[in-house]
Amino acid sequence: MSAPDSPLARKRVLIACSDMKAEKLASGLTDLGADVTVFPVISMVPAADKAPLDNALDRLQEFAWIIFTSAYGVRYFLNRMVERGMPVQRCDTAAICAVGPATAQALHETGKRVSLIPEKYDAEGILAALGKKHGGLHALEGLRILLPRAREARDLLPDTLRAHGALVDAVPCYENRVPQIRPDLVQAILARPPELVVFTSSSTVNNFLAILGIEEGRNMLARARVAVLGPITCRTLAAHGKDAEIVPRESTIDSLLERIGEYFTRER
Repeated sequence: MSAPDSPLARKRVLIACSDMKAEKLASGLTDLGADVTVFPVISMVPAADKAPLDNALDRLQEFAWIIFTSAYGVRYFLNRMVERGMPVQRCDTAAICAVGPATAQALHETGKRVSLIPEKYDAEGILAALGKKHGGLHALEGLRILLPRAREARDLLPDTLRAHGALVDAVPCYENRVPQIRPDLVQAILARPPELVVFTSSSTVNNFLAILGIEEGRNMLARARVAVLGPITCRTLAAHGKDAEIVPRESTIDSLLERIGEYFTRER
């Protein structure tokens, strides 16, 4: 049982996230005193069409950069190499950019050296970091860049790189799907609505609303505080009529937990 002076003591918290983030978030929120429910609104699976990724893997030596925008990208990219019997060292000929610390950690765990992590953990941050490293994005003209990513990813990064002359292969290596949720879990959430809802990506917002229904989901969010992992998720939430009360300083789980704790400490 949590101490009565814990920042989130006895507060009902719903985490709408993927399996990769659930454990750390749930543990951190429980430590803050919350009554946590994990709502698995997103399921990651390998891309159905593997031909674009396989084509890129066959040409790994051509790429100057490989840019990973999530730990899932790392997982499914390297898994596909293993499935095809390719040594993962084949991608060591390229410099590697990781969007943030979690993605960099996933690469380090497989022995990959990360050459670049942006200060801002999103597509805009990657563009700024590449521009700074090369003396401007125009210097990427003619360089071939591999971008293994989600099928549903934004096109800002590849489009901007191409606009500056880079030769970009943006290949889907995984996709997100709305999982089957037990009806009793949905009914339990509706019967005892959360006081705080935590979203870790734009897809988790959209899938949450798809599972509960737009009207029911928006009503629940209107009555709750909402924490989001970063500015892109914040914008997706706002498009559904809800402004996030809690946005971390950095798009990391640690920063999000810190910000949630600060918010509810001030409320006491």
